[in-house]
Amino acid sequence: MRETHIGNTQSNHCYGSLKEVHHGVWKLDGIVCVIAAAALVVETPAGAQSLPQMLRQAETLEKGGDYEAAIAIYDQTLKIKPNQPLAYNSGGLAKHRLNDLDGVIADFSKAIQLRTDYASPYINRGYSHCKKGNLDAALSDLTKAIELLPKFVVTCRHRGLVKIGKSDFRGAIADYTKAIELDRDEYAA
Repeated sequence: MRETHIGNTQSNHCYGSLKEVHHGVWKLDGIVCVIAAAALVVETPAGAQSLPQMLRQAETLEKGGDYEAAIAIYDQTLKIKPNQPLAYNSGGLAKHRLNDLDGVIADFSKAIQLRTDYASPYINRGYSHCKKGNLDAALSDLTKAIELLPKFVVTCRHRGLVKIGKSDFRGAIADYTKAIELDRDEYAA
């Protein structure tokens, strides 16, 4: 394990132990911080990754099917920067692959709490609620997602599916009609 000094602004002192946990992914333990300035600059030792690099690595692992490793990296990014809605949303997607619906919904809810104008976690949480059979919550989330991102075809289709589950066939037809209008090429055949 290597020790590093993190923080390089006047009167900022953060210390922690870094150790490599997975091919170039570093875990920071034992953070003790005294912060006197508004911004914190993180200095990483050679071989350590920045947050964007960590997120890219997690996405690569997820695409390769290593969901547990991806989740571990998303969790590490949240330990370094806990108010990162993208990491919560992405971690939720990886947990979805493992069918951890309670963890998925918690992650998407946290992403929404941090950024209420971010459509993706509403879509993802809505889909997860649907999968759990909670159609009212799914409908609410998908409706909010459509308000935020009205031209996203997938959301219209998902909401149409939820409306079928609620026996709202006219509403489902309206959503599928909207999806067709938004993406005529996909439905032309």
